[in-house]
This record gives sequence, C-alpha cells and structure tokens, in this order.
Amino acid sequence: MTTLFFYWLIAALLFLILEIGHPGLFLFLSFTVGACASAFATFWIDSFMIQGYIFLFVTVVAILVFHRWLVRAEPVRVETHYHSNTEALIGKKGNVLHAIEPSKAGSVKIDGEIWLARAPEHIVAGQLVEVVAVRGAHVQVRRIN
Repeated sequence: MTTLFFYWLIAALLFLILEIGHPGLFLFLSFTVGACASAFATFWIDSFMIQGYIFLFVTVVAILVFHRWLVRAEPVRVETHYHSNTEALIGKKGNVLHAIEPSKAGSVKIDGEIWLARAPEHIVAGQLVEVVAVRGAHVQVRRIN
C-alpha cells in the first residue's frame, strides 16, 4: 500500500466531519465519496494527478446523483400566503368616525376595530373608505364613491 491511500482516507474523514457539522445538502458527502474512490484507486494507479482527476470526476458524479435523489425525494409544496396582522387590513372597507384632514389624522372603524387614519384629501365622518396601506399605527385610506 502506498502512503497516498492513507492521505486520501484522511481527506475523506475530514470531509465526512465537515458534512456532519454542516447543515447543507450533502455537499461534503460528495467530496467524501470522491476521496474514498481516489483512495481505492491508489491500489491500481500510482499517478497522483490521475487520482486527482478520479477525485474530481467521482465528486461531480456524486453531487449530481445526490441532487437528483434529493429533488426526487423532496415533496412538492404548495405554499399559500395568508395575510395576517396589518397586511389583512389592506383592501378592507370601513366607516369614518372622526373627519380626516390631509394634515390631521382621523379615526376609522374597520371590522369592529377603531384605527387612526390618514388620507391625502378631506374625508367627512360617516363616509365609506377603503384601506390602501398601513403605515405604523395609522391606516392610509381613500374615499369610496
């Protein structure tokens, strides 16, 4: 046996330790497989350069195999986005309780909750409005005709 066999095994062991400590997707495991293949190639091939090529080739093949295996094994997820908190207010309608001025906030009742509201125009009490944005503790509204 040559000493290169042990060097490749040490490299494989180091890559395996990196894989255990890394939360990735089998990247270092691919290097471990490539180093093991190069270690066993030392029994038949004496050239370090050819062993390096074997390491690169087997590593790339292992990455492709693991990637295909992971993509196939991963279930298809359909993600739906539910609006919550202040995002849920956008598009809702409410009644103005206190008049809204461009320079002064008024109040609006939306789904039973009272919110401070701002608008770029004067809106009188009793008017129906729609929420277009939420900025901090204020809702930005526009008048509905």
